[in-house]
Amino acid sequence: MRATPDLTTLCKQLENPQSARTDYYLQSYDSLIATAARLMEQPDAHTLAALGTMAYGWMPTVPRHAMLSSCETQKQLENVQKVTSLKDAACQIESIAHPLINRSWVGTSKLFHFINPTCFPIWDSRIARHFGYSYRAANPQTEKPRYIAYIAFMERNLAAASLCSAALDKYAIKAEGIRAIELLLFLTADTPTER
Repeated sequence: MRATPDLTTLCKQLENPQSARTDYYLQSYDSLIATAARLMEQPDAHTLAALGTMAYGWMPTVPRHAMLSSCETQKQLENVQKVTSLKDAACQIESIAHPLINRSWVGTSKLFHFINPTCFPIWDSRIARHFGYSYRAANPQTEKPRYIAYIAFMERNLAAASLCSAALDKYAIKAEGIRAIELLLFLTADTPTER
């Protein structure tokens, strides 16, 4: 990683993130997690395609290339659901040759997060900025190791999740664990930080 964000500094710099854009983002999140859980109770090719579309519906682009209908992919998503630690999440990502949606680790990270929100953090352009990366025309081969490194960052900084939760709580935003860290990074992406 080119840079490493200081979560304590970001917690102090967090300003009221409430806006029409973040309100939708925050309100829709719980619905997406609940829907993904219901769909994964009995996954099949149709529910997996629905999850991929759902993940991209939460993004500014539409899926053009989804690898969600094969039996191998269905098994991968079932394995994602079974992961119990960030270390295992990184191993799961390592075992996947290509991103499952739009050749994008952003879309794939969101899909995996909706299936298993305690072990798969969301990786996107706003978060990448904190680590010194631009996400324009990202290459899936360079993004995969960056996503794995981001998961390792989450594992190293999991103890700071309660600090992040407290900073978000000041604005009536409830988040815990990796979601609290990820959400703080997302909401402060445009905040200048000392590196």
